[in-house]
Amino acid sequence: MDYKKIFEKSELLYSAIIKDISQMAKTVSDSLKKSGKRFEPEITVMKFDIVFQFSLLQVACSDSDLAENELGFIRDLTEYADFCDFLASDDGEFKDVTWDKLMSYKADEAEALLDKVEDRVRSVSEEVVNVFALYDKASKHDHLSDLSDNVFGVISGLALADGDEDSEDLKKKVLIFECLDKIASQIK
Repeated sequence: MDYKKIFEKSELLYSAIIKDISQMAKTVSDSLKKSGKRFEPEITVMKFDIVFQFSLLQVACSDSDLAENELGFIRDLTEYADFCDFLASDDGEFKDVTWDKLMSYKADEAEALLDKVEDRVRSVSEEVVNVFALYDKASKHDHLSDLSDNVFGVISGLALADGDEDSEDLKKKVLIFECLDKIASQIK
């Protein structure tokens, strides 16, 4: 399959995800504003990007072969936050992690990095889960189903980015799937 076509389809799915999350976060912000509380919807979108990039990196590492085009796919797909900038923001041991540096990592080195920062990314995911669940629970439309389909579509595109979709890529522990499960449990 043609990488460019895969990427373009994934961009459309990503845009649909971001449009939905942006609208949800804005609605929550408007509601909170009425009660005098401040909430920045753009931050929710940025947090989603961090969680999504982390999850896509988990998928890219899952076949024990971290391909350069997979990393480029992740870096170039998302628009509102950058995983490497997020890691560098605390000026700790990850301040030198860049996409170029990640390109030189073997899959096990990238997995080790992801393991070290997982708790930090999980804490960022909570706002995204809560905003999405709050909005979806109050909505007549099943936004969770749309989000699940679009996330799975992007992850499938990433799995194809190295030219070899492996179903194992989609079966490993991936944070975004855990987030979807949390949303589902909150809206029941």
